[in-house]
Amino acid sequence: MPPVKDGPSTKQFKPLTLRGNRELSQLRRAGLTNTMTDALGRAPSGNCVSFGIPFKVGKVVLVKGKPVTVKLAPTKAPWLVFMHTTDLKGDEPNADGLFPAMRGRGLLNERVADYVIVYSDGTEARTAIRRRHQIGMFTRVWGENCFECVAHCKPGSTRGEPQDQCRVADWGRLQTRAASRDAAPWTNWLWAWANPHPRKTIVGLRFEPAGDAVIISAVSAGKASSNPLRWESRRKAVVTMPPDKAFDFALDDNSEYKHIALDMGVVISAVRRPLYPNDRWGRTCNNAVPEMSDREVIVEYAAHADAMFHLPGGKSVPAAKLEAGRKSGALAPITRASQKVLVRAVEKGSKKPVAVKLHIHGLAGEYLPPKDRHRIPNANWFQDYSVDFSHLGIHHCTYIPGETEVDLPLGKVFIEISKGFEIKPIRKVVNVTGATKEITVEIERVLPWRRK
Repeated sequence: MPPVKDGPSTKQFKPLTLRGNRELSQLRRAGLTNTMTDALGRAPSGNCVSFGIPFKVGKVVLVKGKPVTVKLAPTKAPWLVFMHTTDLKGDEPNADGLFPAMRGRGLLNERVADYVIVYSDGTEARTAIRRRHQIGMFTRVWGENCFECVAHCKPGSTRGEPQDQCRVADWGRLQTRAASRDAAPWTNWLWAWANPHPRKTIVGLRFEPAGDAVIISAVSAGKASSNPLRWESRRKAVVTMPPDKAFDFALDDNSEYKHIALDMGVVISAVRRPLYPNDRWGRTCNNAVPEMSDREVIVEYAAHADAMFHLPGGKSVPAAKLEAGRKSGALAPITRASQKVLVRAVEKGSKKPVAVKLHIHGLAGEYLPPKDRHRIPNANWFQDYSVDFSHLGIHHCTYIPGETEVDLPLGKVFIEISKGFEIKPIRKVVNVTGATKEITVEIERVLPWRRK
């Protein structure tokens, strides 16, 4: 199989030369299961990039039956990331044909090997490798994910614009705005080992079998402020394109955008920035559709603290700059929506909660939905199933039963509330502070048709 490259590569890590004991083609005669042998042609090889980390897959290490020791060029690194996988094995019934302690096809927590890291001073560090923790099987069934390792292909973006029509193959994935890629015919698993002695020099690895066959394809060494495979929660930013260039919303074969990508992270979605009339919001009409920017795009992303954005022309921007609230080049941060607020709509006079249609956006025009609703509703037929309303696929709203919980950014937010023809629609601006726990909006009946 050709090299796997799921995006740009970080400079934080460098692949180690792993002098294995088998070529991938030689594994056909290694006594593996027929299923694994048939899938060998799908195993990644060559210079790969997975989760933004570079790997070099040449000869692999087959650990089966006896320990295998490999020498490494002297290396100092706080982190080693292993690219490895294991063969299939399933629970077997007892004499009565029952499974007294079902662990699934993935055999949760079964120890398959010990990895021993050897230092130049003769000391060692040992760690147990267990199924569905540090390693998974080369193929898995639905629902049997791993806890401490990730598949060698990071999750990908789905098609970015709300106006995108749903293809049959995309149905379902478009509703989550991300597609996992961990159920391929062959999956290597990435596990990050934190070196307890980062100042010591690593000179070798010893792999001791404790179960079925384990295949180590590659190892990468580097530094990171935290586990390099663990990303922070979602963030948003505005990308401003040059006057002569339009943002390309098409996704390539790696589910990456042409004009912006992350190495240790992923761009989840990209939508044109709505240009709401924030400076006169309270004087504008209900359900008015904003203009859409030709040059500005709101991107939603998840990234490691050490990740870099990669832009056209070889330009790069540290994600940490945006996290610190600083604009950098073509990227400007959007204030994180982290203040939990109860939004209530009540009837004027009685204070009774009333079901209404609700829209909230922030200073950048970013839609701020209730916590249990779609972040980017898609109004196309058979696209999203929800109580959302998306006017022309641009102005997003949702229906609430009188109150809802919303994560809001600190600063100004812009609220629109409406309810049929008898109620006066409201557009108001609220300044959210760290003390804001509740926003109550009174609605007023101005056309009492029912009483008449």
